[in-house]
Amino acid sequence: MSLLNTIFRVVRRALFWLLIVYWIVFVTYTFMNLVSSGPVAVVGWYRHIDRAPQWSAGMFLARQTVILAITIVLGLSGRRTSNHEAITSDPK
Repeated sequence: MSLLNTIFRVVRRALFWLLIVYWIVFVTYTFMNLVSSGPVAVVGWYRHIDRAPQWSAGMFLARQTVILAITIVLGLSGRRTSNHEAITSDPK
């Protein structure tokens, strides 16, 4: 069971860091497009990354909110696991 827990923890941490990179790129490109070309460029970029046949700002915002919630849950579960391991580890 320990091997399965270790594999699950590695996959969870890898997904968390992948999502952190996603948010860094998302915020950076949003800011760059906003500063260089204005809100029209930002919306164009959002449409590009959404790839939905019928683009909707509400649906895009909902998807981004779900991705953010997943990122937060993965981060908090990683902290909880690290704290639990620190408490239950034997110092010997």
